[in-house]
Amino acid sequence: MYRSGPTRGYVLEEGGEVIAYLEIRRGPAGAWFNTFVHPQAEQCARRVIARGLTLLGPRWSAPVYCCVRRYQEWLSAPSSRSA
Repeated sequence: MYRSGPTRGYVLEEGGEVIAYLEIRRGPAGAWFNTFVHPQAEQCARRVIARGLTLLGPRWSAPVYCCVRRYQEWLSAPSSRSA
């Protein structure tokens, strides 16, 4: 088992309202994304995931795992690597 690095959290606000939160944890075997997107802000999901990938840096080559709860199945498309 590997010890991961510190968890970093990022908030997306629009109009003074929090509409998304992305938690990123990095480790030697990959990165873990825990994504929370307001149901009325689904159109922002791809942008949130893409920004998270950008934050990992251009040299990141390890897998990226994204937590998607059953009620968030709609996140599977924005979470694809093509985001």
